[in-house]
Amino acid sequence: MTLVSRLLVLSLIATYSLTGFAAADSDSDDDSDSVQASSYAKEFGGKSIGNIQGNVGLTSDYVFRGQSQTDHQPAIQGGLDWVSPQGIYLGAWGSNVHFAEGPAALELDVYGGFDYPIAKDWLVGTGVVYYSYFRGAEGNNWAIPLKVSWKQVKAELDFSPKLGVLDGQSWYVSLGWADKVIYDITFGAAVGYSFFADTIGYANYADFRLAVSREFLTVNWELATTFVNHRQFNDVDATRVIFTASKTF
Repeated sequence: MTLVSRLLVLSLIATYSLTGFAAADSDSDDDSDSVQASSYAKEFGGKSIGNIQGNVGLTSDYVFRGQSQTDHQPAIQGGLDWVSPQGIYLGAWGSNVHFAEGPAALELDVYGGFDYPIAKDWLVGTGVVYYSYFRGAEGNNWAIPLKVSWKQVKAELDFSPKLGVLDGQSWYVSLGWADKVIYDITFGAAVGYSFFADTIGYANYADFRLAVSREFLTVNWELATTFVNHRQFNDVDATRVIFTASKTF
């Protein structure tokens, strides 16, 4: 059995195990802009203390801002989020990684922030994200995101005072849209642009993503493609077609 087959079997086992867990513990779904996942509310003293939401997934390639984080190999990923009724959120997310320039094998992100509705269909938010790597602590870094969303359109600006092992600041701006169009099929498109300080030595570049997805047997199945306008990262930024199966609970 190939590595991809083993990962797919493991992912499906986890998915259906979590499906049973969610059915036993969840009574309703929530479409929060902070965390796009089904959820169940925790009660304390008759008052809601927020939604706890989890996710697991298997992807054929973990791509971040147009760059493969697994050297074009599969990844198993998962996370857990908490969102308060006031819009405060905390969470953690992890994935296996593989970089040619270092020994890192696991990425773990922890984050928190606040989302606030300023008008009907409008939401703004900010927070902090810390990226850490097992066996690759020299690449640890953090970012401050600023987010604005209107209906199904979302824009974000991220500032990082340090880009991994490189000494220099970076900025990333993105704009994306995703919505169900026909037969419960969701179409999505996103574009991002990376700006680097002169000390980093990389040229600024744009990345693009197109995706189509649909839920089937309680699992979300997605087919996506990513590409960049200026390749410079030793083939990890090559155009890719990516298949992902994921489950929220």
